[in-house]
Amino acid sequence: MAWLLNTGSARTARSGCGIMHFAAVRSWPHLPRGSRQGAYIQGIVVKNQTFAGDPYAILSGFSIVTSLGLLAGYSLLGATWLILKTGGTTQAFARFSTRPALIASLIFLLIISIWTPLDHRFVAQRWFSAPDIWFLWVLPLLTLTAAWFLWRSLATDSDSAPFAFATALFVLALLGLGITLWPYAVLYSVTLWDASSSVPTQEFLAVGTIIILPVILAYLAYAHWVFRGKATPRSGYGAAE
Repeated sequence: MAWLLNTGSARTARSGCGIMHFAAVRSWPHLPRGSRQGAYIQGIVVKNQTFAGDPYAILSGFSIVTSLGLLAGYSLLGATWLILKTGGTTQAFARFSTRPALIASLIFLLIISIWTPLDHRFVAQRWFSAPDIWFLWVLPLLTLTAAWFLWRSLATDSDSAPFAFATALFVLALLGLGITLWPYAVLYSVTLWDASSSVPTQEFLAVGTIIILPVILAYLAYAHWVFRGKATPRSGYGAAE
């Protein structure tokens, strides 16, 4: 996501046409991605270590809602990124687009947050039974707070605050998803411990992670350095508006 936003979004956002073209091209892949996530949250039926669920679960009403919600969330994140990385008419268009994207994201988040516990007793018990409820209510409160600050930041001259608060919304949503699904790897039948590999396999993967992770982080840092500053129609990256 960081690479996509840092390269493609800012590069194509040098004009209003660039924004619309980028949105049209990049939107479609997120729809099936959201549908798969919705089917995963609905649960995967496993019998005798074999998938026994509905192969068309990605076309259910819940999956469609999650795909549209993901699209709205990415629209919000992309719009606030353009506020940070562009200026002029492009930035004005991004500021105008952020509010409806925020409203749509919150609506879909609310629908999913209500639909999921109604469909799954395990999720309802996780969120609404004591003593968990006394701690977990903080997460929706923080989400509403971040959304409020994001809305307010659009009326200021800050270019970085909208993206920071949009990122916070994503982090809080992912945290809520993690709390909802824990400790399952295959919902709602196989836990992380049941699905974990053998100790030698995990040790092998740990060695590979130690080697590869710094390379990935260095590449991302270099990409952010190359595309630092704002993109302008005439001067490119890093130039003052």
